[in-house]
Formats: sequence, structure tokens, C-alpha cells
Amino acid sequence: MSTLRTQLSVEHKCDHLFKVLICGDSAVGKTSILTRLVSNKFRVAHIRTLGVDFMMKYITVQGQRVQLKIWDTAGQEEFDAITSQFFKRAQGVLLAYDVTNSRSFHSGLPKWIKKLKENIPQFEDAKVPIVLIGNKIDLEDQRVISHSEGLKFAQQHDMAYYETSCATSINITEAVCGLVERIMEEVSATSQSMTESQLSPKEDAEKKHSIELSKSCSDCQCCKWKCRCPRNM
Repeated sequence: MSTLRTQLSVEHKCDHLFKVLICGDSAVGKTSILTRLVSNKFRVAHIRTLGVDFMMKYITVQGQRVQLKIWDTAGQEEFDAITSQFFKRAQGVLLAYDVTNSRSFHSGLPKWIKKLKENIPQFEDAKVPIVLIGNKIDLEDQRVISHSEGLKFAQQHDMAYYETSCATSINITEAVCGLVERIMEEVSATSQSMTESQLSPKEDAEKKHSIELSKSCSDCQCCKWKCRCPRNM
């Protein structure tokens, strides 16, 4: 029993817990992306998501063990009232379209970005990283959205961009790890900003002085302040 408890403790020990949302039009392959990520399986046919589904995955990114709670949202409009409730909790978003379906790209993506803006308070401040996924690239003979079109859209909206295939497992893990890296960067920046905002006036003045010294101090011996120039660290 003690051995089992130790194994469970190791399995569930993590450095970060992130809540991620995957969204996009119906039938773009959202559930297939998560199934491939979580269980490394691919099903040609599956039951469509009704409302919201949930999956969990442990991954290691930049030496950090991360637990992902991923909310799989239905693409049908009749579930909008349900899925919108989960947007506010998201720390990162996987936004998917089907490279063989022009509607999922041209009308689907703007629609979902509008929903994200309406339901995620931090969206306008770019506090919630988004990764754009062009799925089903294994169906190259049916492709109607080029790589350059997807990349251009992603760049216009400050998103990372990956093209994936659930059937062949291309870029599934890479896309999710890319999102996690961006979330970790945002969390780190937010934490640093909060720490700096809590500095006392004296600490703030010393920090600013330290920065100036690191830029221009040529003779650390002459400074009456306690020099924090990198040459003396």
C-alpha cells in the first residue's frame, strides 16, 4: 500500500497546473487532437462532443512538470451558452480549424475569436496565449487552406501556428507544448510584475540605481551606493 501511495504521489506531483481550452467549429478534429495527445489513439469515427468534455494530461516542458486540464468545447451553436461559461477559466487556448474546410477557417476563426474576446476578460490585454492549429494535413489532396494563409492569420492575431494530423500524430505534442511555453512565460511575467509593484519606494529606488550602474558604471570603487554591477556579483 505504501509503495502504491508513493507511485501516485510521484505521478501527480507537478510544478504547474494550467487550464486550457480547445475550440473551433464542429468536426475540425478537436476531440481527436486531445485523444491523440492523452492516449495516443486515433479513431476515424467518434461521437460528437455535447456541451463540454474534459481531459487531463501530464507533460514536461522546459524541465517543469505540468498538469494540463483541457476543456473540449462543442462546436455547435446550440451549445454556446454552456461552452461560454468555461472561457473565463482558461489560461491558454488551442484554436483549431480544418485545412480541408474553408468555412472552418474563413468564418469559423473570426467567430471564435469574437467569442474569446467576449468571454475572456484578459483577452484584449493579450494575457491569454493562443495557438492556432490547422488540422488534418494528412488529407493533403483535399486541402483548401494553404500553410501561408494559416500562418498569416496567426501572425495577424499574435498566435503561434502549427499544422497537425491526428491520424499520423504530426505536431500534436509540439502544438500543446508550444502553448504551455507561452503560458509559462505569461505567468512568469505576471509574477514579476506583481513583485515589482510591491516594492517599497526605497527598494524601487535601489533597483533603478542598480540598473543604471549595470549600464554605465565604469569604476565600481567610486560609487557611494552598494554597487550591484554585474562585475561585482
